[in-house]
Amino acid sequence: MDLEVQHEHDHISRDKNELDVAIIHYKEMLRINPDHADAHNNLGVVYHCHGAVDLAIAEYKEAIRISSEHANAHNNLGAAYYAQNEIDLAVIEFDKALSIDPSLSQPHYNLGIAFKTQGKLDLALMELEIAQSLKPEDADTYYIFGEVYLIKGNVEKAVESYQKFIELAPPEDAYLIGEIQESIKQLKVRNFMDPELQLNEAIAGYG
Repeated sequence: MDLEVQHEHDHISRDKNELDVAIIHYKEMLRINPDHADAHNNLGVVYHCHGAVDLAIAEYKEAIRISSEHANAHNNLGAAYYAQNEIDLAVIEFDKALSIDPSLSQPHYNLGIAFKTQGKLDLALMELEIAQSLKPEDADTYYIFGEVYLIKGNVEKAVESYQKFIELAPPEDAYLIGEIQESIKQLKVRNFMDPELQLNEAIAGYG
């Protein structure tokens, strides 16, 4: 699962042609008003979706320069740092986002992933629990719960979390759902915990 970036006002498509149109749109907005913080943030999200993380970081930083209390830009900057494997910097930005707006679920979710990556599993669970309380119908949170519990060796909780993901996941995740269902079957027949236990390669590719 990817970290979550937050776009202001509009839905961002992952379609390349639509992303190209969005870049033109936000650049035109910024030509008219160079100090439009939301436009810089949104352009950063589009670049991020395009895989141009360095360009995204520049736009997020500009949004923050214009509006230092732009919580979503801090969250998005953290996600961009994470994409560059700058986990410590990512955590700092997620914390900044939450210091501005504690009601946001995305930075808690992103902190959960960052702490999982760092091996800080109890902190990861704590952040995921907060994210889940703020956005209880978010399937991705349960998927990450499952990953963390599996690493901790709690197969029962991992299976429970993956089943909740299956219940909430949108239809476009059908392939992943199928892979998880198969892995759940395998996990359920184990009567001991292998410390090296991991999901099969198909699922691991989504982590």
